[in-house]
Amino acid sequence: MTADSSKQSAEAMMAASKANADRFAEISKLMMEKAMTYPQKVFETQLETSAEMFSFVSRRMQAQAEFLGKLAHCQAPGEALGAQREFATEMSKDYSAEASHLAELTAEMAQANLRNLTDPAPNFEEDSKTTVAA
Repeated sequence: MTADSSKQSAEAMMAASKANADRFAEISKLMMEKAMTYPQKVFETQLETSAEMFSFVSRRMQAQAEFLGKLAHCQAPGEALGAQREFATEMSKDYSAEASHLAELTAEMAQANLRNLTDPAPNFEEDSKTTVAA
């Protein structure tokens, strides 16, 4: 083996090693980005859920105030009972709808995170074999 061919072989090996190191750094960066996305999505969903819950409480308090106003104007026990029944029916529907909505928000977050976590990661071993072979 001549000095030139040894130098060329060493340079090729160094280039392949550098390419592998660069690829490893790229994969590490991608994996860290994926790992950081999950907590961010959880936090965003928690904020969205909290905002929805406060909005729901506000709507329910408004309904409660309207019910009390209506109840105050009732003239007979049957009328008051009817107002209570109507209020309880609407309250039950509202709570059921809100629970479904919050479940949907949570499911959407879980599905988005599952997709993020299960997206195929780059295959360092396959890429390094190609790089070394080149």
